[in-house]
Amino acid sequence: DQEHAVELLATLYAQGLGTPKDDTLATKLFQRAAENGYSGAMVALYARLREGTGAAKNESVADDWLRKAAALGDEKALAIMKQRGLR
Repeated sequence: DQEHAVELLATLYAQGLGTPKDDTLATKLFQRAAENGYSGAMVALYARLREGTGAAKNESVADDWLRKAAALGDEKALAIMKQRGLR
């Protein structure tokens, strides 16, 4: 669907595949997909906000996105939560 395409487009911009790398646009696109329930985008947004890639660093908001992804059963989010000792 459209939001899955947005998530894929964000990945292309994040990696500079077929387009110039644009961290700011990639982060905005990941956020759009995350806001529409895509757990993979939530995990990507978590990582970008935690590192300050394409947006201001904000660990608290990053952790919120990670928790949302974990609540949806995202395996990667669950593994990160366990590794970091988060609930």
